[in-house]
Amino acid sequence: MIFRVDQKTLKELDRLISAHGFKTRNEWFRAKVREFIEESKKKAMLGKLSTLDVEGIEEEDIIAMVHDWRRKKKLENLQRFDEIAAASKLGKEDVAELDHLVKKSLAARTRKNSKRSIA
Repeated sequence: MIFRVDQKTLKELDRLISAHGFKTRNEWFRAKVREFIEESKKKAMLGKLSTLDVEGIEEEDIIAMVHDWRRKKKLENLQRFDEIAAASKLGKEDVAELDHLVKKSLAARTRKNSKRSIA
């Protein structure tokens, strides 16, 4: 970028840049551009977050929705395993063992996620 500035203004700029700890105009300019970009990104993110704010929904409601979603996903996964077992004609003992392993795995994952959300 090229700026046309009179000599007096340029000297004043150099003095102020040095007073703020910058060695060159280029260093100062880059710092200001980075600052502007970060601020713009922050404003854009805050704009996105503000669109997510919904009147009347509390944190407990969101937690309940997430738990309900997780419960539905678990049921879908169990149904898929039942379908796989039926398609592969596994014996009842094999299906029971597979079901037990799936439930155990899902319970462990739920405990892990619960601990993570608490922390």
